[in-house]
Amino acid sequence: MKKHCFLFYLFLTFFCTLYAQPFTTQSLGCLMHIGTHQLGKRFAFHNEVQWRRNDIYVKHWQLLYNPGFHYYPHKDVKIGLGVGYFDTELDENLKFWEYQLWEHIVVKQKVGKLTIIHRYRFEHRYLQFKDSKTHTLYLSRFRTQLKFVLTLVSEGKLYCTGYEELFISFAQSNSWEQNLAYLALGYSLNTHNKIEIGYLPHHVFITKPQYFYHTFQIAYFWNIPIRKPKEEN
Repeated sequence: MKKHCFLFYLFLTFFCTLYAQPFTTQSLGCLMHIGTHQLGKRFAFHNEVQWRRNDIYVKHWQLLYNPGFHYYPHKDVKIGLGVGYFDTELDENLKFWEYQLWEHIVVKQKVGKLTIIHRYRFEHRYLQFKDSKTHTLYLSRFRTQLKFVLTLVSEGKLYCTGYEELFISFAQSNSWEQNLAYLALGYSLNTHNKIEIGYLPHHVFITKPQYFYHTFQIAYFWNIPIRKPKEEN
């Protein structure tokens, strides 16, 4: 079963690359930091920063900041609420700032060395275009992500991970807005720190022209607790 899941994500990434040929293609480099800091047993602070550069790392494409809070009704379920800030320049004619409010629920399942994670997120987006302070737009969308993490060695330090994520817009004539398919190799440095290096094919369907981005990503995860669960009464 685990091998089948792994091969499925390899095939999915390869298929997305082939499917992207009719699109305008670009290559991005992404540096990402994600931190989940426990505030006791039931709560955690979430911190996410992504810096994407066009032509791998030559010029600005997007700066993303997503802070928020998580509540854990169960050890394998978390409910999140947060805000987002984006500074995006897709091309010379489409540059904007985005302010966001998001809510999501994340459910985790574990089968041996394989972990499967489902995430369902709503986003309320306010866009202000850089060509005019009065050129604004409100949009909303739903995102669904299916992710896997597969431990590769008995010590648990080396792992493979990937996900498929679909963006569905509520305000566009083309409701299928974007699609992501991620595949990466990760290494746990210790209990609270890990690093991933991966490839993310990224389709954007609602722009004209439609884009496909080859994104090469380095991610650092820092999950040190602010208040450990055992300190609660």
